[in-house]
Amino acid sequence: MMLLFTLCVAEGQSAVPQPSTLLDAAEQLYSDFTQHIRSYKLEGQKKVRLRLRDQAIDANGQWQPWQETARWRVWRHKNLFIWDCTRSDGQRTVYSFDGKRYYCYTGWSSSGVIQNAQSLRQTDLPPCQNNFYDIYPFDVAHLLQSPLAGGSWLTEEPFYSTLRRSFLSSLEVVRASPSSLTYTLRIKPSGRLVKTSEHLPGEIVFQLDRDRFLPVKMLLRIGEQEEMEYRVVSSQWFGTCWVPTEVSIIARRATPSGKKADIAETRISLRVHDVNQNIPPQAFQFEFPAGTRLTDETGGESIVGVRWLRIFIGVSVVVLIMLLAGILLRRWLGVGRKQ
Repeated sequence: MMLLFTLCVAEGQSAVPQPSTLLDAAEQLYSDFTQHIRSYKLEGQKKVRLRLRDQAIDANGQWQPWQETARWRVWRHKNLFIWDCTRSDGQRTVYSFDGKRYYCYTGWSSSGVIQNAQSLRQTDLPPCQNNFYDIYPFDVAHLLQSPLAGGSWLTEEPFYSTLRRSFLSSLEVVRASPSSLTYTLRIKPSGRLVKTSEHLPGEIVFQLDRDRFLPVKMLLRIGEQEEMEYRVVSSQWFGTCWVPTEVSIIARRATPSGKKADIAETRISLRVHDVNQNIPPQAFQFEFPAGTRLTDETGGESIVGVRWLRIFIGVSVVVLIMLLAGILLRRWLGVGRKQ
């Protein structure tokens, strides 16, 4: 079907793809990535800027846009991973898996957990999989599946699967112009979308590139008052695999005049490199900072670094006692010789 469409475009025909073709293309992007990319390293940054006046008043009573920056390091090799995030306030959160153990570190509470993978039951999720908020921009596979969903929705069904299964007959494709390679997948004016998920987009813009339909923009309407626009600003190809490298997410809310105004903007920048290079398991082992309250596989608790500090102090005390004993012994022997 894709080949026939490409030939029609090449011959100048006004071909418009079917909704199922666009949904299949979105699924294929995810499938290609998971099949052909076994490892990668990623450095990322996420900037959030709020424009709500009632939430951004400084000490002098002046309105100031609130903003926060988070920096990320994400490495993956097959099922091994490390997600390392440091926010603008200095707080750090880390989740990693080296093939044998899960490591979890929360900087604001100076607490950490090491959990043996074999101790998890079949029905258990790893400690990080469903609790790490906003992980989706930095797990590339999840970004391709559910770009509008946060970390607490990692188990949510991909948007293309839900639309294909439940709403295919209510979808239509609109072409921007006869010569355009941009197509909008949306609900028919006469159709009605009863959402099964709050993260299901009502409008998706696809762009044809390298004979592939790429979902470069999504619009999520939240009731009549709010909407969220997801847009791919830049991307990169790794062979046949497409990866967004800069993403903009803008939240809008209706004003008294009826127009929608921007209330928040999130800008995500990614640098993906060392694709399909070997990364040893040791790279995914996390060393907890000194002072971390650590819970290990046995359930026992300890303070990282304190044990070695106690050993050092103990050895120092013993050495000091031996030195003092030596000095006293020499003095005693000296007195004995004089007598």
